[in-house]
Amino acid sequence: MEIESNPKRDVVRWAAAALGRGAREVGVDLTQHADGRGALELPGDLFQAKSSLAVLSLSRCSLRHVPPGAAGLAGLTWLSLNQVDVTDDVVGDVVSECRLLEFLSLKSCHLLVSVRVAGERLRGLEIVCCLAMHHLQVAAPMLESVAYHGDVLIWREDEPSGLEFVGLGGSGVRSDARPELKDVHLSHIGYGEYDQEIHEFAYSGFMEQVAHAKILTLCSVGFLHMEEARSLAMGGVDTPNLEELQLLLDSMGDDDVTRFSGFFELIAAPLLERLFIRISFLIHNQFEPEFPWRARPPLTSWNLQLPDTCGGTAATGEDADILLDYEIALDHLMFLKVVNFRGTRRELRLLRFVLRRAPVLEQLVLITPEDVGTPGDHEQQESVRLLLKVVQEHVSEISKAWLWQEPRVTVCRPREDDSRSPAHTKYYHHDRA
Repeated sequence: MEIESNPKRDVVRWAAAALGRGAREVGVDLTQHADGRGALELPGDLFQAKSSLAVLSLSRCSLRHVPPGAAGLAGLTWLSLNQVDVTDDVVGDVVSECRLLEFLSLKSCHLLVSVRVAGERLRGLEIVCCLAMHHLQVAAPMLESVAYHGDVLIWREDEPSGLEFVGLGGSGVRSDARPELKDVHLSHIGYGEYDQEIHEFAYSGFMEQVAHAKILTLCSVGFLHMEEARSLAMGGVDTPNLEELQLLLDSMGDDDVTRFSGFFELIAAPLLERLFIRISFLIHNQFEPEFPWRARPPLTSWNLQLPDTCGGTAATGEDADILLDYEIALDHLMFLKVVNFRGTRRELRLLRFVLRRAPVLEQLVLITPEDVGTPGDHEQQESVRLLLKVVQEHVSEISKAWLWQEPRVTVCRPREDDSRSPAHTKYYHHDRA
């Protein structure tokens, strides 16, 4: 329920009436009506009677008076709590009592610290902006989808990972209790800096728990953590089932491009077919023009360096192609899409890095930012046309040496894009609470 001026008691009255009429879905959203007062306290008897309620969404409400085993909650299959004052124990008790629960979302629940979620039918778990959380234990053998946006869950000596999967009986078995995940969204954009004392193995530990998923969305903050882990002589992360990877880049400096390439050294993804790269539309380098390739000389003057016979060292020069210490091949990659692509030097360098390692690539799609090439703006439309020409030159040059065939190239504005989209299209850092 969304209200404009109703007193809070009327909201409770409305919810009680809806439950009494046999409503299967009830939602109360008071996030736009904070007005300096506390959250709406729901009375303990609101969910006392059995009901048909299957979907419950609460925003800026308090459940402190509602018993976890309330009969009216027993039939829930979908539960979303946003800015709700639930504690670790309350969440654990509510989920265990809702035996039909298939999806749980916890957003901005800042009393959560070390949470245990156990659900025999739970298929989807979403945790967003729960600022105090440092540990998550999940017992859900049917879990398919996990989305986590927040600070990196902390690793400690007595906890091998900020995330751990255990059996429903609480036996403590970890590796054998991992569910057969289909997709995982893991994002830390907008959160704290890397702290070796508390983050030393935290990110890699989380990654190891979910690396068997078929679809992953990761962010550039994770690149930094992976880089630090590599400096500590830690090994990479195997992703044996990975078919689709989406990478969210919130910055685009030379170090970011280096970390991007280093990331692929640290993950083994032999089955990767689809790669989506989403560059933040907020990125703008005042020292690099919006369309730097407009004033560039022909492609022949670029340093598209071929590898030497030994392969081990990186090429020199700011435009040089990246060579890895341990070269990798994306032998199954057929589709590559880059969103908010402006054609900057660093973006082209990143693009070339992927292209020369994807011998069977069939399609390359580059989406310009929304403000590029508006209808009737001939100058901007010309920019898009020139960008396509420049990219095609790069692709053709690389294809001669590296690719089995020249991929189909598309450069377009967002409204013109009819190509496939990633599995995850919700970006939590855009609407952080």
